[in-house]
Amino acid sequence: MQIVLYGFEPFLADQKLKEIIGNYRRTQKSGLSLHIFDADNFDFDDFKQALETVSMFEEKKLIVLKNFFLEDADSAGKILELAKKADAEESKDIVIVFFEAGAPVKNKEFDKLLKKPNLFQEFKKLEGARLNAWIQKEFEKLEAKIESRAISILTQSVGSDLYRLKNEIDKLAAYKKLITEKDVVEMVTPDFHSDIFAVIDAIAKKDKKLALKILNEHIENGESEIYLLTMIIYQFRNLLRVKSLIEGGVSPDNIAKKIGLHPFVVKKSIIASRLFSFEELKNIYQKLFDIDLKIKIGEMEPQMALNLFVVEL
Repeated sequence: MQIVLYGFEPFLADQKLKEIIGNYRRTQKSGLSLHIFDADNFDFDDFKQALETVSMFEEKKLIVLKNFFLEDADSAGKILELAKKADAEESKDIVIVFFEAGAPVKNKEFDKLLKKPNLFQEFKKLEGARLNAWIQKEFEKLEAKIESRAISILTQSVGSDLYRLKNEIDKLAAYKKLITEKDVVEMVTPDFHSDIFAVIDAIAKKDKKLALKILNEHIENGESEIYLLTMIIYQFRNLLRVKSLIEGGVSPDNIAKKIGLHPFVVKKSIIASRLFSFEELKNIYQKLFDIDLKIKIGEMEPQMALNLFVVEL
């Protein structure tokens, strides 16, 4: 039997490969007939021996070949030729898995692999609704749930990197079983984090043109207005909390402990809070709260809300 796993979503292909290897190890007691070869460090004689040697335990063989059609087309051709001689396509005792972390250059030999009796699966990049559905399922596997708006914030913060998303999902599900937008904002460090302070700095200096420029650049790069507004609300809430504690005589070290923020974020927030009076921060946060409410009840479009927030300050 020959199995082909390929595509531009390496996390999913990797998960499938782990599943195949895990099932093999559970059913084949010795595990001595499992062989994994990588194109970066390949010895053809070792592969030939693995394919032709008869197991003393009467076990099935599982041979995994990684990235040969991506890295080493010559070796791939020789491998297929030898596999054909061993009747790997029809054999019940030999399973060869071709694992390609990407989309191999299509050629005659690779096209043959994508035909019966071979088994093959392409893992396409997850985007949009398919990515959101995957996130929901991963939370369900951990007996947790996530609100739809929280999913949007999570994908905007992390992007579509499934390896990082899985780490964040595990962390959030361990924290609580119903994940809200607030949980994601407070627990997931976004790629946009440093630019938020640039926006706040521009707002403090009344440089509305610069603030709008930074925000519009992120919108043009595919980030949603809801996400940007959520992050601004989160940071101004932090500034308000930090400012209140500073004026109450709390030291920077104790501020981090009291409000549960990373010391680096607290340091940045202390610097940014000096640009505003306590009353200014209260007024800005109230304005953001009102705008967010109007969006949620459908009285205002997100992009208009974001622009008005900056223009009317």
